[in-house]
Amino acid sequence: MAARLAERRRSAFVGRDRESAVFRAALRQERGAPSTLFVHGMGGIGKSTLVRRFADEAEAAGRTVVLVDGRYIDPSPDGFRTQTKEAFDDDHAVLLIDAFEHCQGLEHWLRDHFLPTLPERTVIVLAGRCPPSRDWTTDVAWTGSLAVMSLEPLDEQAALDLLSRRGADDSTSREILAFTGGHPLALSLAGVLAAAGPPGRTPWTPGPDVLTALLNHLVGDLPSDRHRLALETAAHNYTTTEDLLGAVVGRQHAAALFAWLRDLPFAEPGRNGLTVHELVSEVLDRDLRWRDPQGYEQMHNAGVRHLIDRARNADPHNVLSATRALCHLKWHGPAKRYFPTTRQDGDVYESPLQPEDHAFVVQHLEEAESPAEARVARHWLTHRPADFWIYRSTHDDAPVGFLLWLRLTDAGQHATADPVTAACWKWSERSGPVAHGQQIMILRFAVSRGPSGRARSMNGSVPGADLAMQQRVIRSWLREQAVACSFVATADARVWTPLMRMDGHLPFAEVTLPPGRPFTLYGHDWRRQGLDVWLQQALALHEADPAGTATAVNSSSLDRDAFDQAVREALRHLHDPIALSASPLLQLCGAPDAAGADRIEALRQMLTSAVAEMLDEPRHARQHRSLAVTYLEQPRTQEAAAHRLGLPLGTYRRHLARGVQRLSDHLWQRQQLRS
Repeated sequence: MAARLAERRRSAFVGRDRESAVFRAALRQERGAPSTLFVHGMGGIGKSTLVRRFADEAEAAGRTVVLVDGRYIDPSPDGFRTQTKEAFDDDHAVLLIDAFEHCQGLEHWLRDHFLPTLPERTVIVLAGRCPPSRDWTTDVAWTGSLAVMSLEPLDEQAALDLLSRRGADDSTSREILAFTGGHPLALSLAGVLAAAGPPGRTPWTPGPDVLTALLNHLVGDLPSDRHRLALETAAHNYTTTEDLLGAVVGRQHAAALFAWLRDLPFAEPGRNGLTVHELVSEVLDRDLRWRDPQGYEQMHNAGVRHLIDRARNADPHNVLSATRALCHLKWHGPAKRYFPTTRQDGDVYESPLQPEDHAFVVQHLEEAESPAEARVARHWLTHRPADFWIYRSTHDDAPVGFLLWLRLTDAGQHATADPVTAACWKWSERSGPVAHGQQIMILRFAVSRGPSGRARSMNGSVPGADLAMQQRVIRSWLREQAVACSFVATADARVWTPLMRMDGHLPFAEVTLPPGRPFTLYGHDWRRQGLDVWLQQALALHEADPAGTATAVNSSSLDRDAFDQAVREALRHLHDPIALSASPLLQLCGAPDAAGADRIEALRQMLTSAVAEMLDEPRHARQHRSLAVTYLEQPRTQEAAAHRLGLPLGTYRRHLARGVQRLSDHLWQRQQLRS
């Protein structure tokens, strides 16, 4: 039976090549090989599995194996001697001490008194959650005899191999790996449960059974509910300081709880506070959110209030870390898909524009958009070079992206050079002129170079640069003074409309510099909705109904030009509910308290019916047909629609423009009657 169990363990074992090689060298007494291995790592990382593997290899090599489980021994010198007396009877013994954290108090005695008395050729392995004390590494007597190895998660290939052996299919394995990050216990639990579940269950998500099992292994029993809240707070945040902890658990408890957190094996101290291992963070956060939604939201909101104050008042040396910590909280809400890498920064850093960067900006904008946009960039390089930011690789300082974050106090000569600026100024003044001393801010360009080397407007393909750019914008929204309105211009409306909506910036116009792509403009009037209200929306855990809570733009506040633009935008996105969810025309559809999805469908039906009504007048038949072929039947390019209608492109475009205007006139009149 023992042989069969050992064979099953061998066949199920994956990875750990480095640790195994060191152990085998110790078994063979190779020159320079250590006699003592100290293996440490968080719960479930595979320490016990590795120790059992070492035991099997030692037995196969003919060595006497003495295996001690720290959970079950008397943690005293006498109790330890009793459990390990076999190690003194054979000078070829291998002493394996698992779960050493349960007898950590014996560390000093073991190092200075017990281990030196073992036979010369004994191989010793200690495995526990905590790393060895500094006395091991500073004692010259142990130099060359001790190998300290921190167990890390399995690499991708080993992790997929383990899941395959547990019976998980390929697609599910990828989803499990994304959640577990290669953590062996999490992989095993999830793999077994996924294999036992119904076939084809996608997407895979960790259920309460997985979370409970992982928490028991990763965290174990906690001293009190307050300790649990402190750990959950640390798991929820990018980094945790004593001040942040105090904002959640109470100032009087913060110092003691912070000191307790520092000693946990899965908490790492850094320059800006403590960081909890990603898997532990993920498991704790999911468990609390599932188990106590109200408590989870209270903890989140308390942290938000503290970090907002910190980000708004941080000195210049700490503002970046403060903004990063605040951005990380967006990862827990509906904007998560836009912030996938908040814990993985460091590949890119921000720097001011240098004269030698001008060619990089022009070349990459021309590649990402068009020569017309590159000409606009040249204008701003001449007139507003300080508004450009360059993003460089930390590996070689080479530029990988740039941002143009305009801060303007008047339109002046720029309106002619850049139609986007003119449209933003016009929208700003719909609520009254921009006051003297106030400014508007425009995110005009955000371009990064992807792994393939091709430049693209920011679309999530270069996580480090994209995250740094978003942090620059959010930092400005939080800290810039006397801002009347802020704007974002993007050619990727399908990608960014949901995030803009969450950030209180709703579309109001579309500008094209032929032959480029159309830029959608999003605006927020800070004179109408201040920072505090905006922050509550932007950092909320749940997305508000976009049809009922849009404050930056609504149909009753649109002038005629903006209304016409909203109609054109809605037609272009008629089959795209995500993009339609940000349309100000939703205010025309359904009761104010109707669900967002119902109002989106009502808007689609309103536009479809209005197009159909054009057939009531035969002279509008060509306009109706152009609208129907372009927008209603199936989305297609203007060239494809002209071909479908058998019309020259110029003739088709005239019919389409007249049809859109006719439709907008009809809807505008309907709105005026309702008002």
